[in-house]
Amino acid sequence: MKCLCATVAIVIATSFCFSTSASAADPFDYNYACLSSLYSKYLKNEKVNYSALAIHEKELDECVKTISKAKKKEYQSFTLDQKRAYWINAYNIFLLKIVVENYPIKGGAKYSKFPANSPMSIKGAWTDIRFKSPEGKVTLSRIENNILPSLGAPFFIFGICNGTKGGAALSADVYTAQNLHVHLDKAARQFITDKRNVSLSPTGSCVLVTPYLKNHASLFTSGNFKPGQYKNREKREIILMNLLAKYGEGELTKIVRSNEFKFTWTELDWSLNDIL
Repeated sequence: MKCLCATVAIVIATSFCFSTSASAADPFDYNYACLSSLYSKYLKNEKVNYSALAIHEKELDECVKTISKAKKKEYQSFTLDQKRAYWINAYNIFLLKIVVENYPIKGGAKYSKFPANSPMSIKGAWTDIRFKSPEGKVTLSRIENNILPSLGAPFFIFGICNGTKGGAALSADVYTAQNLHVHLDKAARQFITDKRNVSLSPTGSCVLVTPYLKNHASLFTSGNFKPGQYKNREKREIILMNLLAKYGEGELTKIVRSNEFKFTWTELDWSLNDIL
């Protein structure tokens, strides 16, 4: 009887070990089902229902956990596009977590250059708050300014959402290796054809452009800059003109190609992309 009990104990213990091992080895979800589910519930018309998300923060925490559980060894086996998609999704979900943790946002006097409800009013949001990742503890700034640029996908700037109305919109479609380039191309076209970001003056003599494009123009140097392509234009203007010619529509592209206009930089809307 003692022998039988010992045998059963060994079998149970062995089964438990296999179960634990299988659980620990669960493959990473490259389709980001958790994020898709979250976005379908709390995203509407490119805005976020932060008040509802704050009430159901456990769902958000599960998504943060899903992103953060990727191990370094596993990440090293990712394809280039899998890495790009990973960091775009990571940035977006980490940003949501930061906003919800500080919602409703009430900026202090020190951050008065931004609207009181702006994510930019959250102290250290980009530089101090860290999240677990395959590359160690990361900040939003490190993802945006170091990791993603090093992966050679400049159009990521249209995929990451900084939580403001003036930045790129948060897409309800999560990024995967399979849809990455199609979705980023779609996001770039959507951003540039939005008249809040790029428009013509009534006379057509000025192209009004958001500083968001102006500030990130250098990312698109490769393939969009040819010295002397447009007469009397500086490098940044040439880059933007090629982007606008490619993704713009109708009269805008015609005027850009004519090179008979001047750029006017508009104000960037730093307020929170809240559904309320």
